Amino acid sequence: MLDFGAPGFFHLGWAGLLLVLLAMSGLRRRARPSALFQALIALAVAGWGGSTLVGIAQDRPAGLEVAGYELSPPQELPAITSLGRADVADVHLADPYADDVHLLVRWEDGPELWNASARRRVELDGIELHDVQLVPGTVLDWGGVTASVDAAPGWPGVAWTTDGAARTWRLGPEDAALATAPGIRSRRSAALGWLVRDGDTLVLVDEQPEPEAGPAARVRYSRGSAWLTFASAEDRAEHPITVAVAGESPVRPADRWRPLTDGSVLTLGHSRFRVRLDGDRIRLDGLGPPARWPDEGVIGSAPGVLAAVSPRSVALAAVDPSDSVGFSRVGGVLGLSSGGPASISLRPGEQARIPLTEDASVRLRFAAAGDPLAALAGEAAMLDRSVWRAFVVLALAYLLLAGLLPASGLLHGRSAGVLHGCVILLLIGLACLLRLSDAGDPLRAGWVLRQARLAAVGLSAAAAAAAAVLFTSRRPTPGRWFLVLGGPRRDGAPARWLYLGALGGLLLQLPFGEAGIAVPGLGSVQPIEAARTLLVLHLAYWTARALEEKRERLRGREGLATRWRYMGHVLPVLLVLGVCYGLRDISPILVFGVFLAVLYAATWIRPSIQVWPPRAWRDHVLVEALGVAAVLGFAGWLVLGNPDGTVARRIATWWDPWSRGDEAYQAVVALWTTASGGLWGAGWEGANGVLPPAVQDDFVLALLAARGGVASVVLLAATFAVVLISGYASLGARGRVAASRVERERAGILASSVLWMVAIQAAVVLGSATGGLPTMGQPLPFVSGAGSHLLLFCVPAVALVLGCTRVRVVAPVRRPANWGLDRPTLHTITITRSEA
Repeated sequence: MLDFGAPGFFHLGWAGLLLVLLAMSGLRRRARPSALFQALIALAVAGWGGSTLVGIAQDRPAGLEVAGYELSPPQELPAITSLGRADVADVHLADPYADDVHLLVRWEDGPELWNASARRRVELDGIELHDVQLVPGTVLDWGGVTASVDAAPGWPGVAWTTDGAARTWRLGPEDAALATAPGIRSRRSAALGWLVRDGDTLVLVDEQPEPEAGPAARVRYSRGSAWLTFASAEDRAEHPITVAVAGESPVRPADRWRPLTDGSVLTLGHSRFRVRLDGDRIRLDGLGPPARWPDEGVIGSAPGVLAAVSPRSVALAAVDPSDSVGFSRVGGVLGLSSGGPASISLRPGEQARIPLTEDASVRLRFAAAGDPLAALAGEAAMLDRSVWRAFVVLALAYLLLAGLLPASGLLHGRSAGVLHGCVILLLIGLACLLRLSDAGDPLRAGWVLRQARLAAVGLSAAAAAAAAVLFTSRRPTPGRWFLVLGGPRRDGAPARWLYLGALGGLLLQLPFGEAGIAVPGLGSVQPIEAARTLLVLHLAYWTARALEEKRERLRGREGLATRWRYMGHVLPVLLVLGVCYGLRDISPILVFGVFLAVLYAATWIRPSIQVWPPRAWRDHVLVEALGVAAVLGFAGWLVLGNPDGTVARRIATWWDPWSRGDEAYQAVVALWTTASGGLWGAGWEGANGVLPPAVQDDFVLALLAARGGVASVVLLAATFAVVLISGYASLGARGRVAASRVERERAGILASSVLWMVAIQAAVVLGSATGGLPTMGQPLPFVSGAGSHLLLFCVPAVALVLGCTRVRVVAPVRRPANWGLDRPTLHTITITRSEA
């Protein structure tokens, strides 16, 4: 049942800002830029969004964060320490996402590691402990069937001899180029294939075998070498393969010890640590977002410490019956000693070393309750400080941008809804991601930080570009952009490179799928987002040219053959849709298909077109409607003909999700989460509850609906509508920078194309998240935690719209100074005629 309570400041402030932006887009008078007024609106938007973010941050309680661990060799034999979350582990990990991690450390000939986990990853410098490097001289034995690795070929891959025959497997050209590229190779892993036994030989197949087919080993190329690992978690315990490296005795990969070196990075679950070796001691310093110690009460043993956490301090007391153990400070870190006070208070930001066993201790840092000022001062969670620094930079860049753009005519009364509406959407996304990134959760903690940093980079770059436009004499206009795309021969050759770039981006996406390309500094980058932007520019350019040629040459009725003579630029996009189908996802096909339909309808605009009576349509509309129906029917037969295909299964799951509980888990959980918010939502405080797995990107709307209710979903759709209305209203603003009617039309088509792509994308996501459409892996523009979508599509989209709707700015006329004279001075000039 809906909760018909009263709306809060979150809803009222959001609605008020939208009303102001909508009223500005409807002004009839000339849109005059006003830097002061735009800065006031930006200040109101930042204040409204900042208050929401502050409320979320203050809901975070105080806690003890894990700064690292310190291990020493056990005094009793065997010299092995058990580290992890298993019940038999000596040293307990605080990472809540490391439930199955179990790691053994031994000190016989220097520190060595052995992964006793079955499912969770344990990595050393990005390589799983189960992985074996395939170097020359490596011998594989699979139940008596052997293969020896001879040498790695020049092209990335691996070569070995089995059954007396030499075989070589290499990466494809696209995978090889990325696996060897500087800066990417360290984070790129490509599968060479899966190793299976076929009689008396070992065969490398392209597709992973089914689990019931028996054990299989995976051969992959990473960090410039070939590696052998397991295809599944079950194979780690059941695989009969043994490996002998450089003359060593054969050993199963799962039973192999790996030496621990100083400076390496150890990944346990979702926590990462820098390894420091000091003699026999091992120090693990936390990297990235830290985990929180799960419980208060008694921490560790022998003698153990009693911890009582409050919002501004934590009380530590030594648990020792003899009262001979107290606290002392060594190197700025509190620790137990034989003297000193038996209890002490730990202030925010301070660390304490607490023993977990006789040979292991944990360093805990006290983080005060969430507050922006405490975070900036370094007293709150370690992640919060970085997040709020990014928020401050983002707010300053936004205010600077709102002050600079009006001076250059890029922002005015009519176009204010485009910039400020998109910033409102961005703030909504940051609020959702901040609510998700609970302090002490290493898995989700970095989502909001990455999105805030990328948004700050985008707005800062936009502010720098606005300053360059303001202080330079050459100010580009859309007409000039179209001249550049036309090329020196006016044949549109440069514009064709946009299509090739978009197609190349989609082809580059194929080997990576939804995972994207791992790029240092940006994380996962989706080439499809850059392809989307390039394709919009390509289609907008050729659509504008088609309209111009129609206006100049076409007279009378427009038959089907004549019409498609001007629409030939649409046909190559069919190849793009085919590549999108290769991604095994229907969402790009739907988005690009609807976008093409919008541009196709736009080509009807010409002076001689007749919309009424209906018999005026018979020349082309009826034929095209039948053609479209035939194409859609063929596409539906092609896509749905295979019921086991990805697209067919998604549509079947959407049609009847309740009978497909395993495949419809995300969609069903998203619907329940959406319905849990009622009319006004549960507010931004409290636990998140049950959320779908991809809530940070594909299903961020479900979280917004749970927190803000149905009202927030309506306001979100209204915000996209305001952006669209403001964009179209700004195209009709007086005083636009355009030399001719043709340039104004070109700018209008380009801006309209960008706006419609944003609107279509938002409509598809809104439909799929609310059950109106099948589940699709598409991010919600400006809202979802998708960095490449934000940087490669959303920010360029806003820049293009503001550039196409720019108005002239008339500099104020300055009168010469009077220098204090009340009256002007009159001079008499006498002219005489000279005699000849």
